[in-house]
Amino acid sequence: MRVQIPEHVLRKPRGVLVAETIESAVVLFVREDLFELKRYPAQKCAVDLRLATWDMPPVVLAALILRLARNDATTFDLQLDISTPPAVRLLQTLVDQGQIDIHLVTDTVARSFRIANPVRLDAGYLVNRLRTLPGWPPEAHQEALCRLNKLYPTAAALWRAAGQASPGAC
Repeated sequence: MRVQIPEHVLRKPRGVLVAETIESAVVLFVREDLFELKRYPAQKCAVDLRLATWDMPPVVLAALILRLARNDATTFDLQLDISTPPAVRLLQTLVDQGQIDIHLVTDTVARSFRIANPVRLDAGYLVNRLRTLPGWPPEAHQEALCRLNKLYPTAAALWRAAGQASPGAC
């Protein structure tokens, strides 16, 4: 599972989840530093991924939430503005993707996981739903996102709010 790390991922701060479409597949990167890698078990590591949505009229908010080692400290989220073409393409790609590669990166790929794609159905539902929704302005999305972040200020809180996990294993 060799992958070239996109340059902008290397410039991200520690604890950030990034989704990239590489060779027609969504690949997830978690930016970490060497010191923080000790938080992850050396052998088996539980990998859970959710695509959560919240209706906050006129906006539908969506987030990819990744939880590693079933630990609040290793839970990461990526908010998606699903009214934008890049987010729609990401969702469309997830619909057809059987597996997802996840890479913990420092200056290099420190660890990689491959899991069955647990968000295919949720992504498909959201893509179909987007076809019937009117668009919303960016400021409406930002306002709804601020409200959501006040309700769930951490990735772990967002994870708990999103419901039951779709477990994977590494």
